[in-house]
Parts: sequence; C-alpha cells; structure tokens
Amino acid sequence: MTSSNNVLSSTQIVLLMMVANNPGSSGREIVKRFESVTCQGLSYGRFYVIMRQLSDRGIVSVVDDKDQDGLLRRYRVTEEGNRLLGRI
Repeated sequence: MTSSNNVLSSTQIVLLMMVANNPGSSGREIVKRFESVTCQGLSYGRFYVIMRQLSDRGIVSVVDDKDQDGLLRRYRVTEEGNRLLGRI
C-alpha cells in the first residue's frame, strides 16, 4: 500500500523498475524475475493487486494478450511512471 499519492512501497518500486527495463513483459515473466532477483516469493494474486494499483494511478499500462497457455497481461511504464522513476 502507499501512504500518499506520490509514495510507492519498495515492492511497487522494484516491480516498476522491472517493467521499465523489460517493457511488454507478461505478469508471469515479471513474477519469475522478481523472485529470482529478490529471492522473495510473490504470489500471482499479490502481484496482480499491486499492478492494478499502479495501473489505476496511471503509472503502468496493461494490454491483454494470449499465448498457448491462455490469457497474458503485458505491462509497460507510462510517461507518468517514467517521471516517477526519475524522482526515485
């Protein structure tokens, strides 16, 4: 959770940086990368809640896609998200 409109949690910051460095990545790819880099688990449920929060704030954009395994959500950082990253 965030304490104000301009503050992100450490998990949100890490996920935002991962999306910025890998635009168009799917949720599955981002969760695997997060767990590999941080050595911490992140459930898909928690991940999607965080990403919905970032999307609702206009920090990331989401595009639905499909692959052989089913529905994918692909993420990109918005201009607002890039401005925010520039201040971190």
